[in-house]
Amino acid sequence: MSHILNNIKQHLSITLMIILLFMNGALLFNKLRGQDLVAVWQGPLMPGKRYVLPDRIPTAMAKVQEAEVPIKKVFSEEKKVDPFNEAGYVVQVGSFIYENAAEALQERLKNNGLIAHSLNRTEVVQLNQIQAGPFESYVQAKEAEIKLLAGGMDEIKMERSAEGYVLSLGRSYLLGYAIYELEKAKALSVSPLRILKVSAELPVLKVFLGPFPTKDQAKSMSVRVEESGMSVPEIKAWPYSNDKG
Repeated sequence: MSHILNNIKQHLSITLMIILLFMNGALLFNKLRGQDLVAVWQGPLMPGKRYVLPDRIPTAMAKVQEAEVPIKKVFSEEKKVDPFNEAGYVVQVGSFIYENAAEALQERLKNNGLIAHSLNRTEVVQLNQIQAGPFESYVQAKEAEIKLLAGGMDEIKMERSAEGYVLSLGRSYLLGYAIYELEKAKALSVSPLRILKVSAELPVLKVFLGPFPTKDQAKSMSVRVEESGMSVPEIKAWPYSNDKG
């Protein structure tokens, strides 16, 4: 009989302990529900640890307000100097009427580690004028013109001067091309023929290195270019003057 009573007491004790643990758990859960999420856990997540989360989002976290983050000044406020706006000197390495010729020189300089720039200016240049004549009469000039047209030379302009009638067959900056055109006219049995130097205002591409702040720096670069054999450089004041030439 006493053995049975002892068993009943043990079962009652165990049941009472379970009830007390359940009540303490309920009280703790209700307490956590009334706290902010920050009060529940502020540290980093830990593997293997269980976290009790509330069933509602705290009012303090319901709205996320955009914070004003101060912008750190990364760039210096020091004024940047553009060398093209400053006075100095440039090393002029070429003047070209034809753009492809200027680009070819710039490429050669680049292959030698030199970065060149180009500037378009209107200047008075010397051209090679190809002429047939002078002829004493209009008829002679017209006969020569017919031969030239038949040979495919269509850029012909007849003019009358103090010498007589002259046929202009075109002009070229390159003397070699002018001689080639003259030989074509000669092969068509046209004579007399000649090449004259004439002046004309044309856009010219100036290829240069720099600008350099001092003349000594420009001289040093000029020597380097001359020793490379790519061109015969000239030292010019920068910016270029407004006068032509």
